[in-house]
Amino acid sequence: MVERSGSDIEDSVLDYAEVKALAVGNPLVKDRVEAYNELTKYKILQRKYVEARIAWEKEAMELPGKIKHQKDIISKCVDDIEFVKKWNMKYPNPKNNDEKKKLVEERKFIRTTIHQAIKENVLETKERKFIKYRGFDIILPTNVKSEKPYIWLQNNGRYYVELGDTEVGNLVRIDNYLNNLNDHLKELEESLEKQQTKLRDIKTNLSKDENFYDQINHYRKLVEELDEKLGVNNNGK
Repeated sequence: MVERSGSDIEDSVLDYAEVKALAVGNPLVKDRVEAYNELTKYKILQRKYVEARIAWEKEAMELPGKIKHQKDIISKCVDDIEFVKKWNMKYPNPKNNDEKKKLVEERKFIRTTIHQAIKENVLETKERKFIKYRGFDIILPTNVKSEKPYIWLQNNGRYYVELGDTEVGNLVRIDNYLNNLNDHLKELEESLEKQQTKLRDIKTNLSKDENFYDQINHYRKLVEELDEKLGVNNNGK
């Protein structure tokens, strides 16, 4: 339902003192002013309702595509969660010292490579894929600013990971993101639910077809009758 109040409505209505002053000589003047005020109010409400319907109809056309796209993103995220589980099983934490030392060196190389690549990629106009980590492509985006660096992780889906100032911290951020993909999935599912709820609400609003034509016609006719009694020829109603 369209909101029935607002400054644009209030501004169109004369206050009591003005009506009283006009009505001193002829009570029909008061009736005419009140009827015209009501007519103006319902015209404004009708215009707002029409504008709202146009916006609803536009959203009703766009939301099914957005919902389909969101479901596709969710499906890819589900696949990536399963991918991470399998990767972790295939490459468990090392147990002996040689394996641990090798992993430390590998992580040092990866974090240094990422840190250096980010610095060199500031304000680049083309994104580029430059290294794989835990089965995910790390993609350097376009137009990265040095004060707010980030990367894309990509496998089935594509994920935004904001980075910080330190090499060690950046690799920890990436690990945390991959280890907590379920949190991201939950956000995606909540967003989908909001889109679906919004579409249902819009369809409900459109089905009601509420309008103010009856009120407009009633007060327009009343104004015309009062104008005739007052001997006023008003073509600007």
